[in-house]
Amino acid sequence: MDESRWSGACARADSQDSHPSNTQFILRVLLIPDKEGAVTARRRRLATDSRCNEGGLGTQWDAEYEVTSPKPLYIESEGVGPALCTEAANPCPAGKGDRVGTEIKASLSGTSTITTSFLNINCGKSSLTAKVTSTNERIKARVEALTYEECNCEVKVLGKGTLELEPIASTTNAKIKSTGTEVTTNCSTIFGTVHCIYSTSATELGTLTGGNPATTDTEGLNLPRLSTSAICAEKANWDVKYEVTSPKPLYIEPE
Repeated sequence: MDESRWSGACARADSQDSHPSNTQFILRVLLIPDKEGAVTARRRRLATDSRCNEGGLGTQWDAEYEVTSPKPLYIESEGVGPALCTEAANPCPAGKGDRVGTEIKASLSGTSTITTSFLNINCGKSSLTAKVTSTNERIKARVEALTYEECNCEVKVLGKGTLELEPIASTTNAKIKSTGTEVTTNCSTIFGTVHCIYSTSATELGTLTGGNPATTDTEGLNLPRLSTSAICAEKANWDVKYEVTSPKPLYIEPE
């Protein structure tokens, strides 16, 4: 907060000989935080002195506050869509829901395997971090970190992309879609080095199952591929399971 200023006839009464120095006014203030945490105010005056009413010389207050706790802070509106909830309840209890700004973190459970005609591409370690950007009809999140390690091929992430969670009716689960994620692989095979690029575009990855912990399951997904090597086009079926480490527990608020 840089400064707070008061101006108006009542505030200046002490310095004017024509008005008594004990002029009093009372304001009731409604503080309204926006999505960024800044606060604006609406004011109304109670009847005390005629010079303080709407028809008088007027009073104006200029002030700006920054909310330091909780931070970030958002005001939940009616009909804003599903929430990430730490309880399997509908509606999600107060204080148990997470919306815009929440980080979702997940780690590989078991092995990630892409079954191809030239080699099975296996990774023993992978992690993902995504930040929720929208909770309207569906929960949308921007992938901020995505890694694959301990692989039998060279695996690199070219684009992290976005995720979308579509609640499944009458459950605490959701369908997962991915857009804009690109992963390149270089594998040494009997055919030589095979280079493939896998890319998602509203691709259904599988299901997020609510629980403690929540999990994601992808089974036999035919990964979309960009044109690189002819041998890459034959097949690429992905089997992988992730465990959500934060929030934990995690459920999708039922519709």
